[in-house]
Amino acid sequence: MARVTLVSWTNKPLQVIHAMTQNMMGNIITDLDSIKEEDAIETIRELQKTNLGGPLEYVDFTFQIEGVPRALTHQIVRTRVGAVYSQESLRFCAKTGEQFKYDVGPSIKTEEQLKIYHEAMKNIQQAYENLLEAGVEVQDARGVLPINILTNIGVKYNLKTLIGIAEVRLCTQSQPHWIDIITQMKKEITEKVHPIFGELLVMYCDRHNKCGYESIYDRKCPKQAKFK
Repeated sequence: MARVTLVSWTNKPLQVIHAMTQNMMGNIITDLDSIKEEDAIETIRELQKTNLGGPLEYVDFTFQIEGVPRALTHQIVRTRVGAVYSQESLRFCAKTGEQFKYDVGPSIKTEEQLKIYHEAMKNIQQAYENLLEAGVEVQDARGVLPINILTNIGVKYNLKTLIGIAEVRLCTQSQPHWIDIITQMKKEITEKVHPIFGELLVMYCDRHNKCGYESIYDRKCPKQAKFK
């Protein structure tokens, strides 16, 4: 199972958002300690009623994400605005022995399916290690590794960006890995920073009271009928 750990965040995030919002009203606050928590929370709730989300970009959250398939990190790094990444590099990290760990998709569940899948992975691992033993550089031998090899990645998102990611990735349109990752992020932020930030991480339909995926390219969702 993947593990998400919140390792760093903006100091006094509630007060920072409040102060930056007050700037727009011509009220410059330089002493963050003078801001009452209840006033800051009310500001954040009001910001959810408008598209003026700039003040949310002043708050950053940094996470370490462990044990996810590279298929997922290929999706994670698509978000570029308000995001920073530092991923384990297979140019330097050799996935040999017990380091060769991989994900098994949920539809692979029968005995026959599992046998085929695990045998394929065993063959890949053997070929990879044979290449390394034959003198091939790690950065070249990695070409045979599967897309579901497990990896680690550090990510930093500002709050506005993270809210947007949650809207999309908590939805049933996403693969299960995403729902797990965002749910863990939400839990970490709620427990370590403040519950109000966890409350902001919801799927698109829960925030906008409509489905955002109704084209011929989207998967059907059990909640769609609710918004017809």
